[in-house]
Amino acid sequence: MSLALFVCLITLGSVSATLNLQNQYLGNWQTVLSTPFALRHGIQGPGVSPLGTISVGSVMGQYIAQVEFFTGASTTLLSQPLGEADDQVYGKDGTLVWTSLLSGLVRSRTPDLKVRVIGQNGPFTPNGVAFDNNGNCYYSQFPAGTGLYKVDPTGKAPQQFILDVIAPMNGFDFGSDNQIYGPLPFTGQIVRINVATKTQTVIASGFVDVESVRWSLDKKTLYALDIGTSSIYSVNPTTGAKTLICTVSGLNYLDNFRVYGTDGFLISDTVSNTLIYYKMSTKTFRNVTPRSVFGLPMGISFLGDNLYVADYVSEKSVNVNNNQVRTIARSGTQPASAGPSAQDVSYGIWNILATQRYLVLSCFFDGRIQIRSTADNSVVVSTIPASNVYGLAMSNNYQYLVAASYGTGVQVFTAPSYNVAKTVNTPFVNVTGLAHARDANTVYVADYTKGAIYKLNYITGQYSTIATGISKPEGLAVYNGRYSDTIFVAATGTKSVVQINVAFNYKFTVASNLPIGLPGAFSLADPNTFTGVAVHSSGDVYVTSDINDSLIKLKCTYAN
Repeated sequence: MSLALFVCLITLGSVSATLNLQNQYLGNWQTVLSTPFALRHGIQGPGVSPLGTISVGSVMGQYIAQVEFFTGASTTLLSQPLGEADDQVYGKDGTLVWTSLLSGLVRSRTPDLKVRVIGQNGPFTPNGVAFDNNGNCYYSQFPAGTGLYKVDPTGKAPQQFILDVIAPMNGFDFGSDNQIYGPLPFTGQIVRINVATKTQTVIASGFVDVESVRWSLDKKTLYALDIGTSSIYSVNPTTGAKTLICTVSGLNYLDNFRVYGTDGFLISDTVSNTLIYYKMSTKTFRNVTPRSVFGLPMGISFLGDNLYVADYVSEKSVNVNNNQVRTIARSGTQPASAGPSAQDVSYGIWNILATQRYLVLSCFFDGRIQIRSTADNSVVVSTIPASNVYGLAMSNNYQYLVAASYGTGVQVFTAPSYNVAKTVNTPFVNVTGLAHARDANTVYVADYTKGAIYKLNYITGQYSTIATGISKPEGLAVYNGRYSDTIFVAATGTKSVVQINVAFNYKFTVASNLPIGLPGAFSLADPNTFTGVAVHSSGDVYVTSDINDSLIKLKCTYAN
């Protein structure tokens, strides 16, 4: 029988090579979209030391970096896993305290450079952190929990529960009265908390999604960041009246901000990994650090020449003919009070599936799948409950939506509502990559811990093993050849892409030493992110990098 074998020719510049079927091919690969010297992995809240030193953190990247204000150059202060930082604040003696959202920890680095765990709650709880005027340190819980806690930066005293805030509170600050002024994203309000008397008063409302509140250095002006409008306002703490200070244009996700000097703000944009400086006296913006093409690219899917990208807090598309990148939508545009059923792109987009009719998003932190219209990106189904979803597939007639739910297994959702899950009974449950096969009602699915690829009929539950010995497989894509399916899978454990010809039952490595496989956050198991793989109609294979936030291309052709 004459079978067409799909063979990769990986190019870097003008370099090319052919494959000898008797040997493993280890070739070069080409990065087609990347931003040198940019910050990585979706940056979070900036911090400013008493000496004016600037630092930024990343929850997913698990680092804290120091940034030079004039040049934008950055150096790593703390790397994985200790540097996992959401909000961060400096004490008067230079002690740095930060919240590690995923790990559920609060850490400090004192002037002697010792790093300590000084507070602890469950994952997705510690978020805002601030020092009061007497040098006492507090942190708040958001999005899970409402607690306010006092911690000792030296680690000598255990954390102390103070009170439950009326709603989860994010980045807060202390005023000249030594009271807390904090944002309540789920209610669109700002609350004042008297820590001594434990009384709480709402002082402002009407925000779309207020996430951070800061006082000016002289404690005379209160500022609030509303990510729903990408704007910073001054707020009268007595009347609640707010005055617009600035609005950052474009589709961004302004995670946090800090007052910088007497005339400006430092604002972190998670969509582009950019630290932005706004100067109030001149009403001008300046990018302190380079804008990154991607914030943290993960799952990808082709529709024609457009490659759709799940970019952590935004949807993007890339025209692979000219490498033009378009941001389609971003998180945080709808009131947070509406919860995960809002007509909004979720925070934490792990994967995207593009079809002629639908764009399907797996929203990791919200624990849901969302279906949007491919034509105009409007919401078709806002919430399909599903946890830890990595891979996505859909039958050609849109009757079935199939999801790889890590820890649960392969789940099937049926049209038109897609809101009831049927879990296919299989022995593989730690599933990640998923792609539809040429056969009806059949998918290829990767098991991360078993290191195996299976072919599964998701209606009957019948399955067969296609390949084993693949280290930590994640993204998976299929090229439907004339006679046989060819699978490409990201083996993150060996930082490679493996090609599997189903008819020949043969696998080999087509690219190695790839910048993929970001380690998981402290105390949390891998996989941490998701390495996406997609195949263009030309046969070119694209892979996302969660190490340097880039898009990688493997140039492919056919051989008979």
